[in-house]
Amino acid sequence: MKETARFLDLISEVNPTSVAVQIRNFYAPAESEFLDTNVNRLIDSLRKLTPADSDGSFLEIIEKSDSAMTTGRNWDVFLRRRNDPRCYSLSFLPRAKWLPLGISRLTWSRWTATEIAAHCIWEMTFYGWENEPAEFKRQKIQRRLSEAQPER
Repeated sequence: MKETARFLDLISEVNPTSVAVQIRNFYAPAESEFLDTNVNRLIDSLRKLTPADSDGSFLEIIEKSDSAMTTGRNWDVFLRRRNDPRCYSLSFLPRAKWLPLGISRLTWSRWTATEIAAHCIWEMTFYGWENEPAEFKRQKIQRRLSEAQPER
């Protein structure tokens, strides 16, 4: 897979069973009862989605080295924008907006396509396997932010 590939290209080529194996390796060794089915279903649905328009953003995966962590390893998947040093959360990003994201060179230098897919799917499904729970939470946070804004 080319370093310039988008998340959509990566999802189109990975094997869902291999992605589920990597999710178990990285995150959830005990969570296996429905993992294969859910990963398969999610990858299939991503392959059928129409990607949102690209704004040139890309995703990056890093391993966190948090000295406060006492168990296991921890990774962070986040969004970057060109010429912007900040990192942005992908937790509430609608799935169609994941698809046009590029994948950073740093990420390609450290991970295989299957590993990248595993990290991204784990991040994408933090609020559940369906897109609606994440969208509902995003809207709820947006509503609370609006309510907290002082009127001018």
